[in-house]
Amino acid sequence: MIQEGLISNKKQSDYYIESIKRAIKLLNSFTLQEKELGSTELSKRLNLHKSTVHRILVTLASEGIVVKNQDSQKYRQEIKCFQLGSIVQQQLEIREFSLPIMKELVQKTQESIYLNVISGRGE
Repeated sequence: MIQEGLISNKKQSDYYIESIKRAIKLLNSFTLQEKELGSTELSKRLNLHKSTVHRILVTLASEGIVVKNQDSQKYRQEIKCFQLGSIVQQQLEIREFSLPIMKELVQKTQESIYLNVISGRGE
């Protein structure tokens, strides 16, 4: 494999940082239907030890990525996730291409228009 001008026999997965992968899988567990999740259910869902899940949650909370509901003792994604998503949304080139068409549709239909991009494999 040639990567950034270097020759390497390593696979891409050899460069993965497991704790980051776990944190991303944890964040991907939240859905519109399941906005708050506890460390026990996350532990079972992700097949991780509860102490590992707890450490990830505490770390994410310290960075404003998740917040703990003191009443339910469950976690939810925090506004920082929305802010990061907004940055990505602003960087999408498709938005620049689509904006004039969307404005025209708004004028013609007098309706709200949202641009959505489906990515990933639906896992």
